[in-house]
Amino acid sequence: MEIEAIQKLIEEDEKTRGRIASENEKKLSLKKSIEEENRKLSDQSWSDAKKKAADTKKQLDEQIQNSEKMNTVYYEKASADLKKKYDTNKEKWRKELLNRIISTDGE
Repeated sequence: MEIEAIQKLIEEDEKTRGRIASENEKKLSLKKSIEEENRKLSDQSWSDAKKKAADTKKQLDEQIQNSEKMNTVYYEKASADLKKKYDTNKEKWRKELLNRIISTDGE
Protein backbone atom coordinates (compact mmCIF):
# COMPACT_ATOMS: atom_id res chain seq x y z
CA MET A 1 0.00 0.00 0.00
CA GLU A 2 2.75 2.39 0.83
CA ILE A 3 4.44 1.65 -2.46
CA GLU A 4 1.27 2.53 -4.34
CA ALA A 5 0.95 5.80 -2.40
CA ILE A 6 4.58 6.64 -3.10
CA GLN A 7 4.13 5.80 -6.81
CA LYS A 8 0.97 7.91 -6.93
CA LEU A 9 2.81 10.73 -5.18
CA ILE A 10 5.67 10.42 -7.70
CA GLU A 11 3.19 10.47 -10.59
CA GLU A 12 1.43 13.53 -9.18
CA ASP A 13 4.80 15.20 -8.65
CA GLU A 14 5.79 14.49 -12.27
CA LYS A 15 2.45 15.84 -13.53
CA THR A 16 2.84 18.95 -11.39
CA ARG A 17 6.40 19.48 -12.60
CA GLY A 18 5.14 19.12 -16.20
CA ARG A 19 2.40 21.72 -15.60
CA ILE A 20 4.91 24.06 -13.95
CA ALA A 21 7.33 23.65 -16.88
CA SER A 22 4.46 24.26 -19.30
CA GLU A 23 3.40 27.40 -17.42
CA ASN A 24 7.01 28.62 -17.34
CA GLU A 25 7.24 28.12 -21.11
CA LYS A 26 3.98 30.05 -21.58
CA LYS A 27 5.30 32.79 -19.32
CA LEU A 28 8.58 33.00 -21.28
CA SER A 29 6.70 32.97 -24.59
CA LEU A 30 4.38 35.72 -23.38
CA LYS A 31 7.34 37.79 -22.17
CA LYS A 32 9.02 37.42 -25.58
CA SER A 33 5.78 38.42 -27.32
CA ILE A 34 5.47 41.53 -25.17
CA GLU A 35 9.09 42.50 -25.84
CA GLU A 36 8.60 41.99 -29.58
CA GLU A 37 5.41 44.08 -29.53
CA ASN A 38 7.22 46.84 -27.61
CA ARG A 39 10.03 46.79 -30.17
CA LYS A 40 7.54 46.99 -33.05
CA LEU A 41 5.70 49.90 -31.41
CA SER A 42 8.97 51.70 -30.75
CA ASP A 43 10.13 51.16 -34.34
CA GLN A 44 6.77 52.36 -35.65
CA SER A 45 6.90 55.46 -33.44
CA TRP A 46 10.39 56.33 -34.67
CA SER A 47 9.34 55.71 -38.25
CA ASP A 48 6.31 57.99 -37.85
CA ALA A 49 8.41 60.71 -36.20
CA LYS A 50 11.05 60.54 -38.95
CA LYS A 51 8.37 60.74 -41.66
CA LYS A 52 6.75 63.73 -39.98
CA ALA A 53 10.13 65.45 -39.66
CA ALA A 54 10.89 64.78 -43.33
CA ASP A 55 7.48 66.12 -44.39
CA THR A 56 7.93 69.23 -42.26
CA LYS A 57 11.43 69.78 -43.68
CA LYS A 58 10.11 69.45 -47.22
CA GLN A 59 7.34 71.96 -46.50
CA LEU A 60 9.77 74.43 -44.94
CA ASP A 61 12.20 74.02 -47.86
CA GLU A 62 9.36 74.86 -50.26
CA GLN A 63 8.44 77.93 -48.21
CA ILE A 64 12.08 79.06 -48.22
CA GLN A 65 12.30 78.62 -52.00
CA ASN A 66 9.09 80.60 -52.49
CA SER A 67 10.34 83.37 -50.20
CA GLU A 68 13.66 83.44 -52.03
CA LYS A 69 11.89 83.81 -55.38
CA MET A 70 9.68 86.59 -54.03
CA ASN A 71 12.69 88.38 -52.51
CA THR A 72 14.61 88.09 -55.78
CA VAL A 73 11.71 89.56 -57.73
CA TYR A 74 11.36 92.37 -55.17
CA TYR A 75 15.11 93.08 -55.24
CA GLU A 76 15.23 93.18 -59.04
CA LYS A 77 12.23 95.52 -59.22
CA ALA A 78 13.56 97.82 -56.46
CA SER A 79 17.00 97.84 -58.06
CA ALA A 80 15.55 98.65 -61.49
CA ASP A 81 13.41 101.45 -59.97
CA LEU A 82 16.41 102.89 -58.16
CA LYS A 83 18.57 102.75 -61.30
CA LYS A 84 15.81 104.41 -63.31
CA LYS A 85 15.47 107.15 -60.69
CA TYR A 86 19.25 107.63 -60.68
CA ASP A 87 19.46 107.75 -64.48
CA THR A 88 16.62 110.26 -64.59
CA ASN A 89 17.99 112.54 -61.86
CA LYS A 90 21.76 112.11 -61.96
CA GLU A 91 22.47 115.37 -63.85
CA LYS A 92 20.07 117.33 -61.66
CA TRP A 93 21.68 115.87 -58.49
CA ARG A 94 25.17 116.53 -59.76
CA LYS A 95 24.34 120.19 -60.43
CA GLU A 96 22.62 120.49 -57.07
CA LEU A 97 25.63 119.02 -55.30
CA LEU A 98 28.01 121.28 -57.18
CA ASN A 99 25.91 124.35 -56.36
CA ARG A 100 25.84 123.43 -52.66
CA ILE A 101 29.59 122.96 -52.60
CA ILE A 102 30.18 126.27 -54.35
CA SER A 103 27.66 128.20 -52.22
CA THR A 104 29.02 126.87 -48.89
CA ASP A 105 32.62 127.46 -49.93
CA GLY A 106 32.27 131.19 -49.61
CA GLU A 107 30.58 131.28 -46.21
